Amino acid sequence: MGIVNRKDFLYLSVSCGKLKNKKKGIETGGYEGFIQNIAEKDDEYEGKPVVKIEVKMKDNNSDQFAIIQFTQESWFTLGFFARIKKIDVTKPFTIGVMPSDRNEKMSFCYLKQEGITKVEADKEFPKPTAVKVSNKDVMDWTKPIEAMKKIISEINAKVDPIKEAAPTAEAPVVANKISETDDLPF
Repeated sequence: MGIVNRKDFLYLSVSCGKLKNKKKGIETGGYEGFIQNIAEKDDEYEGKPVVKIEVKMKDNNSDQFAIIQFTQESWFTLGFFARIKKIDVTKPFTIGVMPSDRNEKMSFCYLKQEGITKVEADKEFPKPTAVKVSNKDVMDWTKPIEAMKKIISEINAKVDPIKEAAPTAEAPVVANKISETDDLPF
């Protein structure tokens, strides 16, 4: 999918049914490549702390690397983690974004591997539950976040041995450096 021809990371955020990098004017419905790792990152939004999930990918057709970032407590995140365990990490796959037909700011995740096969969600993946706090309903994300952390560890354990075995004399590893010109926010 090589969106830009660079050897450093391309940052893409999930926003309004697309993967976007506003600074570079990029909008796309998906990204295809090999997973490198998944990480949690503390961030801030409108003065409040939030946790972001960062999925690092290597483009399957070039030396390009991307970091796809999304908020931990979102419907997109639930869709991603309900599917990612079914992905074969030794093969490329697509992280796709779909807009909601009810709310233009809401995004949903789909994953595809080996052509047109969409990966089905794990129906048992926990969902947030509504709880009362001071006569107000708020969503409790405790169980989904616990499940996400477990999946992050499992996926990272699977991809680390692949990365260690990958470099050869014919295909050396490209250094992963974050661009100093691509500072966030998007």
